[in-house]
Amino acid sequence: MWAQEPTPRFSRTSVAAAGEIDLAALMALKDRGEWGVAMSEAALGSSAMRGAVGFPKVMVSTLASGNTAHYVGSSDITMIPRIVDVFDFNMPD
Repeated sequence: MWAQEPTPRFSRTSVAAAGEIDLAALMALKDRGEWGVAMSEAALGSSAMRGAVGFPKVMVSTLASGNTAHYVGSSDITMIPRIVDVFDFNMPD
């Protein structure tokens, strides 16, 4: 396990607020895919990476095991699935 438990730099509340997302409504959907799409757009995740075409980029994500077209678009981003997720680190309350 971790020598020291990682601490997120930004809380999901602050990311949702920055993206003008109603976090309670989003969490009520109980859909991890929807959470990932909404929060990655709010945090700019792969959205920001799509702007620099011609410079190869890699994103490691638990969402990389499915259809990643929404995240990468027609850019040069490679998504690699994360083998394990840290329990309760990326999941909502």
